[in-house]
Amino acid sequence: MEVYPLVGITIVACKKDEKQPNEQNEIINAKYRGISVSNNMLKFEKLEDYFAIVNNESSDVRVKFAEYAGTLGFKNYFSKTHILAKSESSQEMDDFFGQIINEDACIQIGQHIYNIDLTKERVFVLNSDKVTLGYNDLVAGNLSNKDISEYQLTDDVLNIVNGGITEKCASPGGFEVFSTSGAGTSLEFRSMIKLFSAGVYYRVTGRTKKIGGYVGDYRFLLSVVVNTANIHRRPCTNTDVTTHLIGIKSNTLNVSEPTWEAYSKAWNVKNMSMIIRSDAQFITPAVIAYPSAPNVTVNF
Repeated sequence: MEVYPLVGITIVACKKDEKQPNEQNEIINAKYRGISVSNNMLKFEKLEDYFAIVNNESSDVRVKFAEYAGTLGFKNYFSKTHILAKSESSQEMDDFFGQIINEDACIQIGQHIYNIDLTKERVFVLNSDKVTLGYNDLVAGNLSNKDISEYQLTDDVLNIVNGGITEKCASPGGFEVFSTSGAGTSLEFRSMIKLFSAGVYYRVTGRTKKIGGYVGDYRFLLSVVVNTANIHRRPCTNTDVTTHLIGIKSNTLNVSEPTWEAYSKAWNVKNMSMIIRSDAQFITPAVIAYPSAPNVTVNF
């Protein structure tokens, strides 16, 4: 009888080079290292972590960060209905900033917690080691609590609180300047320049906003009329200029308030020169050729 040697057969499974969900989370968390949730609010471990997001030259960075913040489990400002005082100076919450502050309008940056109160037009500040006993007073703006300090929305609060520049100059609060086309009709829309002021965050945007009840397809065009927008940031002695050359921007089909971001910083602006115009194309059932809103100009 012939004896045949046994042949060992080893089957090796090829492992696909795919990142598992926990690995993907680690990659995302590494990208936003120093950012977490504490006391039901977003926490930036250091000022530099905050600056890396809000001062970044790319608006896409903020869009993606807001999406990331939405996965962290805290309730943001827009999860709660906030009723502002009916005054000309009251601002509407910024669409980006409202996603990174909590439902009480609080955020921790470094060793301090900031409450942005648009109704009172104030920023209230509390050291994070006092949060257990002081949080409710912070949200209420209760200055009888001596651990809480108060600043205006136009102050560069991060600089002041962290021992930096306290120099003040003629800097505006938040505002919206607009012109309207097709007023009172279904084709009404607005061209707007907005400055949002929150003490720890400032943003300048050009916007086109659909007002009328037109139900067909539409598209907005936004252009900087003089092809540049120059913005000097505070303090008064600062010579830094943010310059934008955008020409004409075609905005996405059927977006009711497309936005072009001109400035995003942790510091207020000291002067700005910007002229924009918005045009609209109402497409269905018949094309209406690009009615324009009058130019909107901001110079200060």
